[in-house]
Amino acid sequence: MNIGSTELDGILVLRPEGPELGADRAEAFRQALLPELESSRWVALDLSEVEFMDSSGLGAVVAALKALRGRGELRLFGVHPRIEELFRLTGLNRVFSVETNQQAAVTQLRAAKEKAGAA
Repeated sequence: MNIGSTELDGILVLRPEGPELGADRAEAFRQALLPELESSRWVALDLSEVEFMDSSGLGAVVAALKALRGRGELRLFGVHPRIEELFRLTGLNRVFSVETNQQAAVTQLRAAKEKAGAA
């Protein structure tokens, strides 16, 4: 699975390509995503192209959160309303920080980065 990436002042912005993040693509997504996180601490995940996600896709996003735990932060943005509902139903809306757009996600990550004293 392809994941586009951009760096904005030390914030890594990742964009999975494709409208579905279900069982058939979740493992490929995880395998593409986790290496990106090895060298990054402050990550914004753009889900604007993802219109469908199931529990396998949620698991891959949770794996990203766990990979950054204790050393950085993950913010989501561009989350489709159906996926927001899935986060709410599973209680993950209390675990993930979801922003309205890229600018908000990057702004929040910059603030967290400054608070942590990270360069």
